[in-house]
Amino acid sequence: MKPFMLILVVVWLNGCALLQEHVTPQPELQTRKSFAPMESLVSWHIASCHHDAVSFDQHYRAQKQLQLFFEAYCNQKNVHVRIEQLNKISKAQAWPHAYTQYFQLLKGQESKIVSAQTALTKEKNERKALSEELALQAERLTQLKQQLADLERKRLETNLQSSH
Repeated sequence: MKPFMLILVVVWLNGCALLQEHVTPQPELQTRKSFAPMESLVSWHIASCHHDAVSFDQHYRAQKQLQLFFEAYCNQKNVHVRIEQLNKISKAQAWPHAYTQYFQLLKGQESKIVSAQTALTKEKNERKALSEELALQAERLTQLKQQLADLERKRLETNLQSSH
């Protein structure tokens, strides 16, 4: 039994050695691109929003995806669509922690814009209701003034008729 185990171990070790000789590192792993530094990410964002031409000398991982995202994001006027775009890009890859934080910061800002827009709409509606109420009160006041003038005219007519 011992010689059999010894032969089995020798064959197994030789097989492992042969496998290691024939396994070559994959070129994809050797040339795998890294993510751009945060400075570049922010520059792409700013350039896209200001419609500035940016030269991209280096090619980073997901660079084109991020550039296309920022172009679409900056050109989108609808806040809810921008939040949806941020949600999609956040889930598109396993981003570095700094990228994830940046996307969260942008989502937070967009959420504040939604809150501000909601508050503004509420205030506009309240102002419109107050303006309508003010117009109604002004109309009532005009009617009351007219009634008062009519009563005063009738009183004066009555006084004139009784004095003649």
